[in-house]
Amino acid sequence: MLQGLKTGQQVFYLSLVQLLRRKRKAGCRTCPRMSAADPALTVAEMEAVGVKRLSVGGALSRLALAAFMKGVREMKEQGGFTWVRDAMPTADLKAVFGA
Repeated sequence: MLQGLKTGQQVFYLSLVQLLRRKRKAGCRTCPRMSAADPALTVAEMEAVGVKRLSVGGALSRLALAAFMKGVREMKEQGGFTWVRDAMPTADLKAVFGA
């Protein structure tokens, strides 16, 4: 268990299996905050052990940057543009931004 540097909240860095074992052993009814470092975990699995709040931090921005860099590398290294197939259609972008 680690103390949050600014908030003072307890944060667990455990796999779901470890969390389930500790929860059952301790007879916990609620769970502290947990870092979901395992991308195989689902929302349903975390809810099942009492997780109430999920935060992905900056992960979605890193995902967007990774896609951007993949396209840049393809253009630079291969002169290709196949990344365009994965781009969001303009109509979808307009719908998201209400344009």
